[in-house]
Amino acid sequence: MSKSKFLCVTAPGLPTYPRLWFDPERKRAYVIARLATWRSYERAIRTTMLLRWTLNGLLVWTLWARLPFRDAPIAQGFFTFVGFGFFAMLTKAVLHPTLDGFWARQLYSIRTTFWFTPDAIAFHSPLYENGILLWRTWRDQPVQGRFDLSPDLEAASLKMSANSKVAPNPNLQTAHVLRLLIASHDTQQTTQKISHPQLIRAIPVAEIDLRDAQQLTIVLTAASAITAPQPDLSRAQSFGLDLDTVVSR
Repeated sequence: MSKSKFLCVTAPGLPTYPRLWFDPERKRAYVIARLATWRSYERAIRTTMLLRWTLNGLLVWTLWARLPFRDAPIAQGFFTFVGFGFFAMLTKAVLHPTLDGFWARQLYSIRTTFWFTPDAIAFHSPLYENGILLWRTWRDQPVQGRFDLSPDLEAASLKMSANSKVAPNPNLQTAHVLRLLIASHDTQQTTQKISHPQLIRAIPVAEIDLRDAQQLTIVLTAASAITAPQPDLSRAQSFGLDLDTVVSR
């Protein structure tokens, strides 16, 4: 899509990221979000650990070569070990808080794209090889759709696992899955039919961290609302009773 016809939507209460792009002439919208998931943080933690041990190894080699204890290998080894221990604690305390988030968001973030039109909602995410297209009508009846969150079961099981191969990942606790809930709604159904529960289908959209979920769901809800098809009032039927007619009888 070309951005030449799309305008960036700004409104009170609408987050500045991710941006909502809207074409008022064709009533189309799209949203592009780069998400740092728990998998992103797993890769980021591994990257930081590799950097840590590389720096620690360079320090050991430098201390062993520079310390003036050539004739006393025991003293040279002792001071090298002490220096390594101090530096290892320092790099662990400084590098992980500084670099994990940076790697996760800049290097390992996941791109997810959403498209909205009056006829359909589509998205492309790493959960699917191809994009997913959902029509907003089914058998001439409107299909309701809304976004919600559910806990990421895979992240929860990894958090409970005792044999984790990486350093503790705090984002496993806030890992969620963004879902699109869809349900068909018959505008002409009677009051008796309305009382019956609707069948709702949940479609996983993307893995997401809870700290990013609120902003994204607000933007997606706004995109869905401004592109929603106008209801056909001519087809609506009224099942009410004329009270004057009832009284006259």
